[in-house]
Amino acid sequence: MNRFALTLFIGITVIVTFLIGPDAHSAQLRPVRVAYSTPSAAQLPVVVALDAGYYEEFGLKVDLKSLASPQHNAGILSKSLDFSSTAINSVLSAGLAGVDVKILLNAVPFIAMTTYVRPEITDAKKLIGKKVGQTGQGPGISRSTSIATLRALGLDPEKDVEFVVLPSSAMSVQALIANTVQAVALANPQDVIARKAGMRVLHDISKDKIPLPSNVVWVTGEYLSKNRDVAVS
Repeated sequence: MNRFALTLFIGITVIVTFLIGPDAHSAQLRPVRVAYSTPSAAQLPVVVALDAGYYEEFGLKVDLKSLASPQHNAGILSKSLDFSSTAINSVLSAGLAGVDVKILLNAVPFIAMTTYVRPEITDAKKLIGKKVGQTGQGPGISRSTSIATLRALGLDPEKDVEFVVLPSSAMSVQALIANTVQAVALANPQDVIARKAGMRVLHDISKDKIPLPSNVVWVTGEYLSKNRDVAVS
């Protein structure tokens, strides 16, 4: 478990203990519906906690689903989901749409993705005129990572490259391998797939610790006000 996953795990444990308290062990299990986005190191503790029975220890019966980020917002709004563990761009979209967003945990507080390029892109200048993939619409963490990386390497993200919207992280790495795009920001486990396919690291900007919430756990203000005794998963 890397440090991002460990951070999320500790955060979940702290919030569970604070909101529910030690007396919940003997109470009837409370049903909670939770979604996490694309499987990654940051999402791993959510699944591990379920498999290990930690939620039940704190009085929760968690229905855990893996959903694409756009489905999180739809689920929260329709009240078919209670909690969402996802990338910050989905949360921003919900907030801009008027949803009363309450972020309970900022699991990864800085850019933690790495920009990968095709093998023939041996330096940043060779990206000029090329296509850069971004996962999802809008100024999400994928696009933000690529913009910060390009600027750090002396390129103009608005003039030197063309951004291409891709529907998911899994599709992003496949688009890079297929040469549909020539660069894309990836996180684990997609970065492992890219390396095995011979893709190159252009720049690991996670070492720069640029502040930007990457993965958060959130609920609506309405849900939180009515269910403060329910823990985040």
